[in-house]
Amino acid sequence: MRGSDLRRHHAPWLRNGDVVEIHGLPVTSFERTMIDCALALQPDRALAAVDSLLRILLNPRRDHPERHAIRLVAVRAGLMERLEESPGRRGLVSARAILTHADPLSESPGESILRYIALARGLPEPITQMRVPTDQGVKYLDVGWLMRVQDSPDGRRLGYRVGAEYDGKAKYRPDQGSERRHEGFRDDALYAEKVRADALGRAGVHLERFVHHHLMDPAAAVARMRAAFPAPVRPDLHPRPALMPSPGRR
Repeated sequence: MRGSDLRRHHAPWLRNGDVVEIHGLPVTSFERTMIDCALALQPDRALAAVDSLLRILLNPRRDHPERHAIRLVAVRAGLMERLEESPGRRGLVSARAILTHADPLSESPGESILRYIALARGLPEPITQMRVPTDQGVKYLDVGWLMRVQDSPDGRRLGYRVGAEYDGKAKYRPDQGSERRHEGFRDDALYAEKVRADALGRAGVHLERFVHHHLMDPAAAVARMRAAFPAPVRPDLHPRPALMPSPGRR
């Protein structure tokens, strides 16, 4: 196969189990594919790919994260061990960082890249699918932070919830049906999202929302996320160099 968007990679360190068969086609295993993506792709794309593969592999539930947590530790340890089989290979530092921060609770590439921007540009490590009790039931933030400071006259520690969410077009548009049904679906989705946003606001969440084009300007995106933190808990940025883009990757 040839094409301008096709790039060949040669891996002399394949081992038993790295190649499996699906529907009669030989493909690399989940674990091997995660390692290859972490080594070869730009960090934002690598994190999105590894998040997605972990999600398929572990089938997590955001309401019971403890159910996949132990297995995630074991899978991550195995992947890190595999990386060390090729000392000196280009991209190892970035690959370690990708595997360290990958999270199967991410529900879309857009969410993964939003979280990547926060991590790479130096915000504190966020909670994926952060749980927030509200008067409309429990809601989950794509990316969230819970900060506690002693800020009340009686010395109580106050909690600040900050959230960032990615909205794709599919959220407001069904895949099929008449134009009238499309309009009704969009109106219902917009109304449901307003009810949810109002409930999060009453629960004290400082929320910023992002769509695809916002992710094209990481500096502006992270500035918006940081500005959502109330002044008493607004963090300094401490970029993570291992997660920054590097030349030579796809």
